[in-house]
Amino acid sequence: MQNDILLYPVDPMHEHTWDDLEDSLAAARLIHYASRLLENGLPSEYDLDQALHKSHHGLPRRRSAHNGQFSIGFCRFLLNGIHVDWLVSDLGLQLILLNADVSNPLVAKLQVQILSGRLTDI
Repeated sequence: MQNDILLYPVDPMHEHTWDDLEDSLAAARLIHYASRLLENGLPSEYDLDQALHKSHHGLPRRRSAHNGQFSIGFCRFLLNGIHVDWLVSDLGLQLILLNADVSNPLVAKLQVQILSGRLTDI
């Protein structure tokens, strides 16, 4: 029996379907708001921003800028500027905590929990 090759035309309207599917699957992993860390012991937005920045640059670069672990959740316009909150995956949350200032006792405790595999929901 002869092997036939079937060719299907590519519809330009749907050529990004796989990219859209990949983006949707990545978005489903984004279940934490980074600002919750401020409610649970990080001392300031500056500390959170520093940890986020380090976490972004620690990820290998792929198609998306933040490798599907971080996404802007919402922005608020305040008197002193724009406030951005990030949606992050479990891995993204752990990266933020691992890059946060260890002199904070809560951060140190959470880092130990992460490394020992005992981190519970924050």
